Amino acid sequence: PRVRRQRQMCKETGRDFMVYCFLVSKKDKKGKSYWSIRRMAEQCNMSYESVRRAIKSLEDQCLIDVEHCSVNGKKNSNIYTVHRLI
Repeated sequence: PRVRRQRQMCKETGRDFMVYCFLVSKKDKKGKSYWSIRRMAEQCNMSYESVRRAIKSLEDQCLIDVEHCSVNGKKNSNIYTVHRLI
């Protein structure tokens, strides 16, 4: 998996890399981040859709896991688990 992730990281765009670095910088000790896409977009100076696409790309590349959360049937912020590159 280490070599696979290194190769996958080469496929990332600058957009993906920025969101990945943001999630790494904001994760807790268990590797989880609880930021909303809207707040990530504001902090990274990116559009909502760009952050959404970056998250999808990072998830497809197995660099993050996304746990979709809801409370009483209403969508809530996701939980992002960041995986180490090496």
